[in-house]
Amino acid sequence: MPYSKDYLDKLGNTNTSTVKERNVVISELFHKLSQGCEKLSIVEKDWICLYIQIVANENDKFFDPYDFPCCKESIFYDRYLNYFNNLDGLLPVKNWNRIVTGTEKNRDIQMLESHHLQWKKTIEITDHSDNLLQNVSVETRHHIKEIKKFCKNEFLGSNKERALIKSMILQSKFFFRNVQVYYEENNQREFYQIDGKKVVIDSFGFIHILFRHYGQLIKEHQFQKSYHIEGLDYKNLPKEMIAIITAYSKISSGQFDGKKIYLKIKEKIYCICFREIKTNVKDRGTISEFRLQTFYPLEDTKKLLKITKNFSNEIESGDFVFYFK
Repeated sequence: MPYSKDYLDKLGNTNTSTVKERNVVISELFHKLSQGCEKLSIVEKDWICLYIQIVANENDKFFDPYDFPCCKESIFYDRYLNYFNNLDGLLPVKNWNRIVTGTEKNRDIQMLESHHLQWKKTIEITDHSDNLLQNVSVETRHHIKEIKKFCKNEFLGSNKERALIKSMILQSKFFFRNVQVYYEENNQREFYQIDGKKVVIDSFGFIHILFRHYGQLIKEHQFQKSYHIEGLDYKNLPKEMIAIITAYSKISSGQFDGKKIYLKIKEKIYCICFREIKTNVKDRGTISEFRLQTFYPLEDTKKLLKITKNFSNEIESGDFVFYFK
């Protein structure tokens, strides 16, 4: 039975685990890693490939994840956040305890470039059989198209365009890894009832929200979008959405129109959008589902005034405040 992400997260916290407990898991996972790691889950790979960097061997030297072929994807997932706004490595880079040296930095930069070229080929494929990969590829190609349009309209050069596209491709891979990790332990489709309507929270919404409303620092071409900055766990975004939908369903009382929900979280107003999907089912006729499409903070002053005016009834449920007419 693989170790869960929650358990490994707690194990990595010295306040919630003991040295003995960690050492048992490290020994077990390191053995599997050394044997080729076929028996490791994605979460286990990422955890042990990170941990071996801070565990000394019998010669009192730290292990290098680059020495383990199985750590290839995990190294990217770990190092990307150190370089996402510094892909040329011109600025100083610090890992968990020290400044990265020139040699190490160059190796990381080459690693990122290799992933960039490989992932570029992957997202150019338009008919992936894997649903997660297909949705991520569609979103990435959309952004690349928008970047090209942005650079043309702003009279930016080809070098700037290539840099923005590379940055987008690498963020795409980082998001894909994050989505993979989440769905390794969770269902890709969750169903809930609101006022008799069947609501679906699935990977489409998760991926769409990540790509459109996270990662503001690299998305110069999306200056008209609003972004989630704090307060929500992007790595477990579907669970955040489930908590909101569950709280809303307890108080909606027939007001859910299948299109939008307005709510307030820590004094900030958000909008959740849905799309009705109709399916013809044999012996059952047409079945409607309302898929959660996107979720974003509202920032436009006119829209905010309109919402607070037309939806003046505020009702609290759980950790959220919802707006009703």
